[in-house]
Amino acid sequence: MAAEALLIRQGLRATGGEGSHVTVEDAISGQYARQIPCFAKPTFERLRRTRHSVQYFDPSTAEISRDDAVWALTTSRKVVEEVEQLLVTDPPEVFS
Repeated sequence: MAAEALLIRQGLRATGGEGSHVTVEDAISGQYARQIPCFAKPTFERLRRTRHSVQYFDPSTAEISRDDAVWALTTSRKVVEEVEQLLVTDPPEVFS
């Protein structure tokens, strides 16, 4: 959601449907991984895949451990804080 907020601030949004979350991940990782390290592709992908496996239960995926959950919560909170700070100090411009 924090990543999507950055796209919305630019006047952009991913279309719904299959692959839309990966599209957001690619766009945000490409633009903000240096400023917000949690948006680096491997970290962002792990967050996205973990959220997906929890939201859309698939018994073939690995079980989410307590450590996985703690990592995801800690990382997500950090992302939100860093996006909030970016929006105050250096908000993205509207894409034209």
